[in-house]
Amino acid sequence: MDPADLAGLQAIPGLAQRLVQQQQVLDSLVATVERMATRMDAEPPALAPVPVTAPVVTLQTPTQLPAPSRYAGDSKACRGFLNQCFVRFALLPNQFPNDSVKVAYIFSLLDGKALNWASPMWEKNDDTLANLDLFVTNLRAAFDEPARQTSATSELLQLRQGARTLAEYALEFRTLALEVGWRDDALRGIFLEGLAGRIKDVLAARDIPEELNALIELAGRIDQRLQQRAKESLLDLSTTTRSEFGTELFCYESLNDSCPKTIRSNRLKVLLYLPMTAVILITLCGNLLIIISIAHFKQLHTPTNYLILSLATVDLLLSITVMPYSMVRSIETCWYFGKLFCKIHSSIDVMLSTASILHLSCISIDRLYAVCDPLKYNLRINERVVAYLIFMSWVTSAATAFGMIFLELNLKGEEDFYNKYIDCQGECILFLNKASALVSSAISFYIPGLIMLCIYGKIFAVAKKQANSLHDNQMERTKLSRVSQRRERKAAKTLGTVMGVFLTCWFPFFLCNITDPLLGYSVLPVIVDALVWFGYLNSTLNPIVYAFFYAWFRKALLVIVSGKIFQANSSRILLYHD
Repeated sequence: MDPADLAGLQAIPGLAQRLVQQQQVLDSLVATVERMATRMDAEPPALAPVPVTAPVVTLQTPTQLPAPSRYAGDSKACRGFLNQCFVRFALLPNQFPNDSVKVAYIFSLLDGKALNWASPMWEKNDDTLANLDLFVTNLRAAFDEPARQTSATSELLQLRQGARTLAEYALEFRTLALEVGWRDDALRGIFLEGLAGRIKDVLAARDIPEELNALIELAGRIDQRLQQRAKESLLDLSTTTRSEFGTELFCYESLNDSCPKTIRSNRLKVLLYLPMTAVILITLCGNLLIIISIAHFKQLHTPTNYLILSLATVDLLLSITVMPYSMVRSIETCWYFGKLFCKIHSSIDVMLSTASILHLSCISIDRLYAVCDPLKYNLRINERVVAYLIFMSWVTSAATAFGMIFLELNLKGEEDFYNKYIDCQGECILFLNKASALVSSAISFYIPGLIMLCIYGKIFAVAKKQANSLHDNQMERTKLSRVSQRRERKAAKTLGTVMGVFLTCWFPFFLCNITDPLLGYSVLPVIVDALVWFGYLNSTLNPIVYAFFYAWFRKALLVIVSGKIFQANSSRILLYHD
C-alpha cells in the first residue's frame, strides 16, 4: 500500500471526532435560540424608564391621530387650524424632526386663498419655509383675525342671552372671556348684565355667588326650572284649549319642529271662512262670465278683448289654484299640504300676479295705438301680435316665479336665518332676501306699473286733445267718426280704471314686500297675509269694473243668464253698434 494512502486512512478517525463536536455545538446554539424565543413570547419587552419629572404622554400612531382639516383662508378658522398642527407636532415628534418638515406639512394642508398665498414661497424655495415661527407669523398676519382681543371685548360687552338657553349663552360667554383674559369679578358683572330678564328676576330675590362659575351654575339651574315650568304651562293650556275650542297649539303635535298655531274659536273661523269663500266664488264666477262672453260672441273677437280674455283667465286660475289654499292657511295659520305643494302654490301665486300686470301692460300698449294712431292700429295690432304678447306674458311670469322659488334664489345668503327662525313643519311663507325682493318687485310691479302710468298719461292727454278738436270741428266730422272715437276713449278710460284698481290693490303688498327685508323681517305675518288678500281682491273687482263700464258685458251677461246663449246663432247677437 502506498504510504500516502496509509496516512489518509489513519486521519479519518480524527476528522469524524471533530465533526461530532461541531454538531454538538450547533445543537446547543439551536437550543439556546429556541429558549430565547420562548422567553420573548412569554414576557413583554421592558420599557425604558420614564423620568419622574417628565409627564407621561401616550403617543398615538398617525393612523389613530386625525389629521387637521384643510385650511382655505378663513380668518375665523386660522387659529384652530394652527393649533391642530401644533398638537400633531407635539404628539408625533419623530414624524416632524425639524422646522422644514413641519412647514411642509402645514403647506400640504393649505387650500384656496391660503394655498395661493404660500405657493410662491414654495416655488422660490424661500428661507421662510425652513423657519416654523416665521412662517406661522406670516400666515397669521395674512389670514388671522386682526385685533382679536379688541373684537372679543366688544362682542363680550354686547353679548345678551335673549331667547337662548343659559347653556348656549354661557358657552359663548366663556369663549369670549378666555379671549379677553379679564378677572372673574369684572366678568361676573358682565355676565349678570347679559342674562335674560326672567333669570334676573329670580336672582334678585337670592344671594348672588361671588365666583363666576358658581353664578353660571346657579343661573343654569334657574333657567332649567323656568323651561320646565313653561312646558308644564303649555301642557295645561293645550288641554284647556282643546276642551274649549277643539284645536292644538302646534300644527303637528307629534313633530318636534312643528310651527306654532294661533288659537281661534270655531265661531271666529266661521266668520272668516264666509267672506273669504264669497270672494273666491265672486272671483271665479265673474271671470268665468267674461271668458264665456268673449269666447262665445263673435262681435267681441277683437285684439283688445283677446287680451282681456287672457287677463280673465289669469284671475280665474287665481281663484281656483291659489285662493282656496291661501284661505285655509290664513284661517288655520298652518299649511297642511306639504313642502313641495307649498313651493308650487307660491310659484303659481307669483306667476299669476306677475302675469296680471304684464297683461295690463300689453293692454295699455294696445290702447296707445288705438287712441293715438287709430289709422294704423289694425296694421300694428292684429291677432298674431296679440298672440305673441300673451305668450310672452305667460312665459316670462312662469320663468320668473318657478325659477326663483325652485332654484331657491329667494333664500340665497339668508339660509341660516330662514332655517333658524322661519322654516318649520306647517309653514308656507314666501321668504325673500333683499336682492330677490327688489328684483321680483321691480319685474312684477314697479317697472310695468311705471310704464303703464306713462302710457295712460299720454293716452288721456291725446284723448283730451281729440275731444277739443272734435268740438271745434263738429261740422266736419261724421257721426260715425264721433261714435268710433268716443268708444275708443271710453275703452281707454275703462281699462285705465282697471289698471288703477290693480295698482291700488297690489301697491300696499309690494311696498311691504320690498321694505320688510330691509327692516330685518319685522313686519308681522298677519299683516303680510292681510295685504296679500287685499291684492287678491283685484281679481274680484275686475269683472265688476267691466259690468259697470261696458254695456256689451251687461248685455252678454243677460243673454247668458237668460239661457239665450244656447239658442242657434246666439254667437252672432249684436252687443253694441259701431
